[in-house]
Amino acid sequence: MLVSVPIDDWKTYLRWHLVHNAAEALSTPFVNENFDFYGRTLNGTKENQPRWRRCVVASDQNLGEALGEVYVQKAFPPEAKARMKELVNNLIVALRDDIPTLDWMSEPTRRGRHC
Repeated sequence: MLVSVPIDDWKTYLRWHLVHNAAEALSTPFVNENFDFYGRTLNGTKENQPRWRRCVVASDQNLGEALGEVYVQKAFPPEAKARMKELVNNLIVALRDDIPTLDWMSEPTRRGRHC
């Protein structure tokens, strides 16, 4: 396609993608037009989320992992992690004992094979 599609078509296509991907961060007319087509026309959404909600979603999408790491450092001290590891290990032991005795579970399922 790089050879068969005219360069002006590529410019238009790439310019459109740039504007579309940045629409939420641009002025209100861009936000409204982008929502009108993608939200209302394609998805049937009646009303755009308020700006504060869109900002929270954008932050989560772009910084989710980094924010999550900071949250975990503050909210889950090493003692909490140790308690959760113990809980998970106890759960694994209990299931290891319980699963072989389940009448309703097939042998392939017990072995972790789904097909």
